[in-house]
Amino acid sequence: MPLSTYDELQAAILNWLARAEDDEDAVVDTVKDFITLAEFRFNQELRVRQMVERVATTIDEVTEKMPARFLEPISASIIRPAGQIYPLKFVTAHELSRGLRSIQGDPQLYSIVGGQILFAPVIEFDDTVSKDDLPQIELIGYFSQPVLSETNETNDILTYFPQIYLYGALLEATAFVTADQITTWAAAYQEAVDKANVLGENSQFESPAQEPIPYYAVI
Repeated sequence: MPLSTYDELQAAILNWLARAEDDEDAVVDTVKDFITLAEFRFNQELRVRQMVERVATTIDEVTEKMPARFLEPISASIIRPAGQIYPLKFVTAHELSRGLRSIQGDPQLYSIVGGQILFAPVIEFDDTVSKDDLPQIELIGYFSQPVLSETNETNDILTYFPQIYLYGALLEATAFVTADQITTWAAAYQEAVDKANVLGENSQFESPAQEPIPYYAVI
């Protein structure tokens, strides 16, 4: 069965659940919930290069709001209008407060607190400076994929790791329809995530495009 779009994924989930002779009508209305719950789960556990994005935004406040769908930082840099790039070191909020007292000059440290990016030293602003002359922060990190829906039929996780979506949704479904197979789906899902994460750890961002990994039936 093809497994590359939102509709195909829903059909596959129903097909696999029906194999256990469950009442299909009992789960058809909740399949979308199973997929959403699976997305919540693997956004916490999965870290692959298909989730890596680069975002650059002008710094016009003492703190900056985290970009949408952000999960975890990889690196951050300050980019000055003249092109100078200053890498930032990620530290805990406590370490950042110590840096505020001991470091002067351009920002060297950053931390994330409550959805905000904080810098040390604090960036000073001059009201007479135009926005074009303000520094930018370039953030490279892991971002959640756009969620699947009727208007967004696919994303990179479904394309490259369809088994994670399938087994993840089946794992969420077992708590609703039956507990008999929860161990099976949990093991299959975890194996799929572990293999994907190993690929992510071994990959370089400039590597050639990775071929989708096929999914296999669990007997």
